[in-house]
Amino acid sequence: MHGGEPGGNLSPNTRAAIEAARFAYETMYHNSYFHPLHLPAGMKPMRTLSIGQHFADLDVKPGPDFQRELERLLVDRFEQAAAAGGVFVPVLHPLYFDLVHYLSNMKWPRGA
Repeated sequence: MHGGEPGGNLSPNTRAAIEAARFAYETMYHNSYFHPLHLPAGMKPMRTLSIGQHFADLDVKPGPDFQRELERLLVDRFEQAAAAGGVFVPVLHPLYFDLVHYLSNMKWPRGA
């Protein structure tokens, strides 16, 4: 869903690779649209459903109220998705929960 750390998440070949892998869905885009859709690929739609990333922990300012604010914002976005009858996709990064383990086991993308 969210790769390439610590490099970029997309390349010119990403969408074709997703289609070739025959994934049921992908979550490459950060948006506020809660319904899965088939994005265009040239003159036809992609087979793979696209579902937006709706909220990331990186959107919360670090500080003493981080946990409370993270919870508040997650619940708020979940309620927005529920009201729309859609899907909610949160993005939680390992560096917030165990930075030492993350840095000691980090995988660099090929060619980086």
